[in-house]
Amino acid sequence: YMAIYGVIYGLLENDIRRLLSYSLVNQVGFMLVGIGIGTRLSIDGAAGHAFAHIIYKALLFMATGSVLFATGRTKMNQLGGLYKSMPVTMWCLIIGGLSISGFPFTSGFTSKSMVVQAIVNESARMAELGQPHTYLIVTWFLFEAATAGVFIDACVKLTWFVFFQKDSGLRPPEVPWNMKAAMIGFAGICIFLGFFPGPLYAILPYKAEA
Repeated sequence: YMAIYGVIYGLLENDIRRLLSYSLVNQVGFMLVGIGIGTRLSIDGAAGHAFAHIIYKALLFMATGSVLFATGRTKMNQLGGLYKSMPVTMWCLIIGGLSISGFPFTSGFTSKSMVVQAIVNESARMAELGQPHTYLIVTWFLFEAATAGVFIDACVKLTWFVFFQKDSGLRPPEVPWNMKAAMIGFAGICIFLGFFPGPLYAILPYKAEA
């Protein structure tokens, strides 16, 4: 319910900070799914997703904070065309959006895939035992739908309206170097954990074992 709720309200939101707050609700819903499944892999998925979420959500808030810092605006219908003057912020926001969406080779994919696999494994196990498992199939479909929804919310919608929609005429300079350095650093972590998940797996309770 939390995962779907966050997506729906995010689709309706015009304020960039409120949209990210709704996506936070969505992501906590994914973590609760992992806890609810209760297997070693799903618990690791929930813990790993909590870790990954802190990184990419911080990146998203820093990127949108940079937009607020540069323009003084948070309403998406008042923004647009910022790719021309804020390319670093744009790319960092895109990487954060791909990460929260669980796009391959990002930290979000590393953690979400564990929960998805745990759902599949538990459904197969219960089917072999002849126990009801329809609710797990429904959970899988809702999980994937919520993942697609947050991709639309936090990646496509946010990036389009802030950077690529009809030019707002705003030409703010890129944010100071220290703000860019923080965003680039967190974006790097998102990509690193997507290509090299080992360091994240190593600190999980069950080391990402099935």
